[in-house]
Amino acid sequence: MLRLMIMKLLQRETLDLHREVEALMPVMSETLTRRGYLEVLRRLQAVVAPLEAQLDALPLPDELAWPERRKAICSLWTLP
Repeated sequence: MLRLMIMKLLQRETLDLHREVEALMPVMSETLTRRGYLEVLRRLQAVVAPLEAQLDALPLPDELAWPERRKAICSLWTLP
């Protein structure tokens, strides 16, 4: 129950970050140049790093420790 509450809270608090990342995905096309790909990676990192920092700061239960926490982050990417 606690895990579900934490995940719902994170989903609400990080919705804008998730939308920023999802907005970058169409940029990943077959015609993307190496320079363009590197720019996408930089932009993704700028969005994902603060999200991971927020997760690290939370008092999460042991079952959400890495790598389980990484799986939990990925499960949040599916927006309602």
